[in-house]
Amino acid sequence: MFADVTSVIAHIRSGKAIALAVNQRTALLPDTPTLAEAGFPNIEVFTSFSVVAPAGVSAATVRRLSDEINKAMRSPSLAEKLEAQALIPVFDTPELFAARLKRERAGWAAFIRRNGIEAE
Repeated sequence: MFADVTSVIAHIRSGKAIALAVNQRTALLPDTPTLAEAGFPNIEVFTSFSVVAPAGVSAATVRRLSDEINKAMRSPSLAEKLEAQALIPVFDTPELFAARLKRERAGWAAFIRRNGIEAE
């Protein structure tokens, strides 16, 4: 199972589950190897909590939202809360975020085609 750390950390700490690998280092599981360290360097999986806006929002508004969100995530109080939940901020520009979403969508589309997955 690939789950976000906050969903399973209590089970790991209680011994009911074992963390085999994480996608990125986290202080919550300091002795758990990354996927690459565990022998899977080509697996790239991310759990993402993202902020999006409706189509047609001006570029200036998107830029301002991005700047303010990045500023907030860098504040010590919010950074501490994010880290406590194993949420690792990514400080992308709106353009880099859009490109990453496009690559992710293309990757899932290829996976669906390759495996013959069809909607019922």
